[in-house]
Amino acid sequence: MLRGIAAIVCYLIAVIAVAAACYTFLDAEGTNGELQKRLIAFAFVFGAMLLWIAGGAVTRRPMFTTGRVIVLLAIGFVGVVAARNLMMASGRSRPKRTLADIRTVATAIDAYAVDHAALPVAAKFDDLESQLAPTYLHQFPRTDGWGYPFRYESAGKHFAIGSAGKYGKWQHARLADYAPGTNKKPEDDIVFRDNEFVRYAP
Repeated sequence: MLRGIAAIVCYLIAVIAVAAACYTFLDAEGTNGELQKRLIAFAFVFGAMLLWIAGGAVTRRPMFTTGRVIVLLAIGFVGVVAARNLMMASGRSRPKRTLADIRTVATAIDAYAVDHAALPVAAKFDDLESQLAPTYLHQFPRTDGWGYPFRYESAGKHFAIGSAGKYGKWQHARLADYAPGTNKKPEDDIVFRDNEFVRYAP
């Protein structure tokens, strides 16, 4: 009885490890620390296999019978499907989060400009934090939805905030160089300029 329970626990943890591996592997695409995340994913798979073997050893039965192989394949399939669904949801939420964070910072910059009769001066986006937080916003977003730093530019009464998109590679040297339009690819940059998005995710 106890052997059966121990085996079931091993198998359940193995299922969770496989699903976590699938999600971690897929989530590594286009983000910082891609290699590190994929190594973690393979570690999850290795751990799942060890648990699978442990489950068979506990019950003292062959570890790779036809039935067990079918179950293992089913676990992998379910893990991939679940991870894909999670990634699709995550892929939709990252641009939305980026747009919302840019809008929040832009609103804070406008409020700062009203109080100081000038835009905040910052060589880097992070330099805005000391000027805007906590007076004009409570939480200062340092990175976009993909984990890459935002960009800030100002000139006279105009300012722009940008995100380098999924792969963190800027398509133009300056935010002022972007022509208005809707992004066609997930890797396209997102740019807010003169109180509106000139490049944005559909």
